[in-house]
Amino acid sequence: MDIWFLITHWGYAALFLFVVLGNVGIPVPETCVLWVAGFQVWQRRFSLPAVLGVGIVAAVVGDNCGY
Repeated sequence: MDIWFLITHWGYAALFLFVVLGNVGIPVPETCVLWVAGFQVWQRRFSLPAVLGVGIVAAVVGDNCGY
């Protein structure tokens, strides 16, 4: 499975999962996931406020869990 498939089919849940795992300390390509989400926003498949909200909440949750 590639990142593109997971983000396009699982949507915001995959974005949340990848960002949380990346901030916990597991080496996942969270930057690439955010690029794909940004491209999905550009194609009007995702909402920009939702992507920003999910990304910020996931980063905070991941940092707190990693602490």
